[in-house]
Parts: sequence; C-alpha cells; structure tokens
Amino acid sequence: MDVAVRREVADPSWRSVPIPADEPVATTARVLIGEDDADMRSLIAAMLRSDGYRVVEAANGAEVLEQIEATITGPLRDRFRAVITDIEMPALTGLDVLAALRCAKWRTPIIFITAFGNPDIRAEADWLGALAVLDKPFRPDALRGAVRKALALPSGACAAA
Repeated sequence: MDVAVRREVADPSWRSVPIPADEPVATTARVLIGEDDADMRSLIAAMLRSDGYRVVEAANGAEVLEQIEATITGPLRDRFRAVITDIEMPALTGLDVLAALRCAKWRTPIIFITAFGNPDIRAEADWLGALAVLDKPFRPDALRGAVRKALALPSGACAAA
C-alpha cells in the first residue's frame, strides 16, 4: 500500500461505537451496495429496502466511487450513510475504494462482505478503517447490526472529515 495512503487514513477511534439494540428502523437513510454478484446484490438490497432504507446498487468498485462522488454536491438527504461493498470486484476492489475514500477524507462507514476473508485482507480493511468485515455467507442479522452501527455514528453536514 502506498505510503501516502497510509498517512491519510482517518483516526479509527470512531469505530468503537456499540451496536444499537435491535429496534425497528425508522429512517430513510441511504445505503450504497457495491457487489459484482447480481443475485447477492439484489438479495441484500431487498433485505435493506424491507427494513426501510433507501438503497442504491453498484456492480463494481468504479461504480461505487461514481455513486458517492455524485452525492457530494447534492442535498444532505441524498448522501450515503453507509456503504456495503464486496472486497473482490471488477474495476476497483473494495479495499481500493476504501483507500480512495479515506485519502479524500471521506468518512462514510464502510462494511465489507467477502468470500476471501483471509487475515491479511482483514488487517488491511481494519487498518483503513472499515467498520466491519463479514464473511460470505453471512447472517442477515449480522449485516443489519453493522448497518445500525454505521447509522449510530455521528454525521454532519457531509460525511467527509
């Protein structure tokens, strides 16, 4: 990993927020899903929509960055409160996406889902400030808990630091 990227990583102390209790979601928070497997992406999107979230889908890492960049100058209600992304994807990996966001000082919580959860990948994700890394297949409640944790984090006028 580039030394410049390492210097730009945000302080990870914000990740110690406890997971809120299981409560119905009374929110219209926007969540971005980056997953190259269309079936998995649709399944996650349907689950989150049924929980009351506004969901946007992206099929690769480049689309994830495009979706996030498109919200920067838009209304606050259109900004993403959480990003759920696979690690291994075409165009850019999830780790590439997270590194780019942290270099831009963008602090939106990132939740990784992966079938390749080896210790090195987990260490890099943690070092870059990922909120969670869930191994596929994951329990839906584990993903819901990670999203609730992301939404419990403070959000200001924008999700950038």
